[in-house]
Amino acid sequence: MAYAQDGSKEPSRIQRLVEAILPAVSATKGMPGDWAHNAEIKNVKDNVKYAASSSPIVSKALEEKTLSLAGGIYDLKTGRVTIVT
Repeated sequence: MAYAQDGSKEPSRIQRLVEAILPAVSATKGMPGDWAHNAEIKNVKDNVKYAASSSPIVSKALEEKTLSLAGGIYDLKTGRVTIVT
């Protein structure tokens, strides 16, 4: 969130991850609730959408209903996965 707020940089490998989630962070800024959690959910949804459209094979399988995609958030503390719809 600091990068979105003030441009603070992280070590190079982490910075690439920060920049990858930045569109979701920016899109959720100002929404009600926890900004980080909202950005996390938006990022998962964006990535599922990207996975569904980035490959003709995947797109076709989704159309034919021989494949389905789901996104989820893994909680390191509890070990639980919450499906994001």
